[in-house]
Amino acid sequence: EVVVANRTLERAVKLSRCFHGRAISLQELVEQLKYVDIIISSTGASGLILAKDDVGPVMPKRRHQPLFFIDIAVPRDLDPAINELENVYLYDIDDLNSVVEMNKSQRDKEAVKAARIVEEETLKFSGWLKNMEVTPTIIDLRTMVDQICQNELAHTLGRIDSLSAKEKKSLEKMVGAISSKMLHHPMQYLKANHQCVNQRQRIETVRNLFNLDHEEGNTS
Repeated sequence: EVVVANRTLERAVKLSRCFHGRAISLQELVEQLKYVDIIISSTGASGLILAKDDVGPVMPKRRHQPLFFIDIAVPRDLDPAINELENVYLYDIDDLNSVVEMNKSQRDKEAVKAARIVEEETLKFSGWLKNMEVTPTIIDLRTMVDQICQNELAHTLGRIDSLSAKEKKSLEKMVGAISSKMLHHPMQYLKANHQCVNQRQRIETVRNLFNLDHEEGNTS
């Protein structure tokens, strides 16, 4: 989950919608440190928004799970002394630049580790956003196809009285298999790893092709 904090809650809400996330006020930030893993800070504040004394009491409540801070604000948003806390890792612009130039000490190793974590989480987040966008269309498509198959199955069974329970079960399985095969290629088409613009075009294509925006009464 992405949590967006801002001095103005209205701005936080607006930005959080872009990430399908959750908005909080800046006053709630310390409380949220118990639940997050990575904090990226970039405000226009003239002073520090988080001090060592704010973060220290939170760590026991996290059971000392690692907490990463990335401060890309100028001037700094975060107290450099935060880095003195156990299992807390603070990186600012100077640190990120030094990683490229330095290859010694445990601090550099931790910086590389943090960069990998950020990269992995960014990829996961991008995939999550992509799935969030296509999920409603996938649900609508599956619902439409299942409804059509079930309606036709009920209509067929209603006209045939001589089928045994076993034969009816076999017919239901066959209809389910047909439904899955019909959905396979459209689903793969929607889930293909493409840029966001292409993905929106693919979603629109599928919705238009299968009339997914029509009223439910038209699917019978």
